[in-house]
Amino acid sequence: MNLKKIIIAGAAPDTGNLGVSALLESILSGVNNDEADEFLVLDHGEGVRGGILCQNNEDIKVFYCGAKHSKRVYQKENFFNIRFSSKIYGLFNPIAKKILAANVMLDISGGDSFTDLYGDWRFKAITYPKLIAVENDIPLILMPQTYGPYISLKTKKIASDIVKSATMAFARDEESFCLLKELLGNDFDEEKHKRGVDIAFLLNVQSPKVLPVPAIQEWLERSDAPTIGINVSGLIYNQIEKSFSQYGLKANYRDVIYLLIKKILDETNANIILIPHVLVDENNYESDVAASKHVIALFSGDEQQRIELNLNRYEATEVKWLISQMDWFCGTRMHSTIAGLSTGVPTTAIAYSIKTRRVFKTCNQENQVIDPRELNTADVVEGLWSGWLQRAETERSLAESLPKVMETANNQMDLIRRKIASL
Repeated sequence: MNLKKIIIAGAAPDTGNLGVSALLESILSGVNNDEADEFLVLDHGEGVRGGILCQNNEDIKVFYCGAKHSKRVYQKENFFNIRFSSKIYGLFNPIAKKILAANVMLDISGGDSFTDLYGDWRFKAITYPKLIAVENDIPLILMPQTYGPYISLKTKKIASDIVKSATMAFARDEESFCLLKELLGNDFDEEKHKRGVDIAFLLNVQSPKVLPVPAIQEWLERSDAPTIGINVSGLIYNQIEKSFSQYGLKANYRDVIYLLIKKILDETNANIILIPHVLVDENNYESDVAASKHVIALFSGDEQQRIELNLNRYEATEVKWLISQMDWFCGTRMHSTIAGLSTGVPTTAIAYSIKTRRVFKTCNQENQVIDPRELNTADVVEGLWSGWLQRAETERSLAESLPKVMETANNQMDLIRRKIASL
């Protein structure tokens, strides 16, 4: 068999964001052919480092390769340096040389970052690896992701040029597929350009190596009281004032979380597990753990007896297992909600971006997306409460739609595997 050297870009494993880690693990499990293909994973470390990832009790050989956007252009890990060195056959830069030896690049842009919505700096960081592939005739496969929005005509032109140069391009929802077709114009080819689904639907479920705390274990084993999982997004919670202007929120996210939990405690016998999905330093404004700790501190000692915070630093597959044990799950981080949807758990999302509704729509669950940009605090809480009350109906609906979603997810990976094999 002709073994391939495969670059994976836009899914760095060292971000602390389990959603991004889920994308990497899903790519690896989806394209690995069990014949020891070589994977080069772009991350934020230094140099080129060998490593082993274990998936499904199988060791996958990987190389981690530092590749990042920074002002330190003299560093070999700097994208500008890599791009320049690539023009001279990788001379003086072992990272560029390693990239040039690859057969294909699989780029996923963190799932939703191929846009200028997050600023010019972020857009450059996301487009650098794509441009390096295109400029050096490395076949580029754009994995299922969101395209746009593009505020600037300049960035939209860059995005258009990239997708036109790609060997294949997949969109993870219908709206993104429409924008992909717009970017392609007359270059749209139904054989190369596909509507798919988020590949995190294929993320494996793995029982954790370290068991949850005894209280959580006891709750999961009980049949007389339901268990509710809630993901609190540090991105919104820890910057509550900024969230109103940056994301256009009408509802107060902190109040939503408090009032939802208070209502659950007062009106049900359910126990609550707070499940972080971004595991960065607690001083970082993105920390879900810091946000969750702040939430717990708002409640009395008696109330806290029914709230637990999962502090185990689980891998994405292990957190998916924990979420799969819930009777109902409410998440803000989108990939935490995909963990719920893909395991058939009735799931309701608090959405601060259009991307969440689009992904939920792929499995006919858009009515379970509650948007604080459109609703005030009381209405968001009421919408979430309705999600809890409708969980049995939601579970039935999800059971009907999920097989088609999983079929699409598997079919898209099959197409990608076949394309890689043909290169």
